[in-house]
Amino acid sequence: MPPFEVLWKSEWCPEFERHMRYRLVMGAFRYGRNFANRPKNKPQWDRLKRIIQEVEAYKKDGNDERLVDVANMAMLEFGEGNHPKKHFRSREADAIHCEERT
Repeated sequence: MPPFEVLWKSEWCPEFERHMRYRLVMGAFRYGRNFANRPKNKPQWDRLKRIIQEVEAYKKDGNDERLVDVANMAMLEFGEGNHPKKHFRSREADAIHCEERT
């Protein structure tokens, strides 16, 4: 296994992150800023519903833009979400995996 520093650089997709950031910056112009500078009157959206819709649309059309939107909505839900049971607890990494392609 390579050293941590090598993995830290290799296990990431800078292009994906760049697309995420561009869309978040444009969203700030359209809808207001997020996190620390979030305006009090910023509208609330049902991000979980939208994430599901975007994943279903991606399954049909394969447009990577939808994956960027899903990632951003998940991050915003993580940072701003108001789920009544909101918490963070690590789960066993070995318990959940993506299905392998055959």
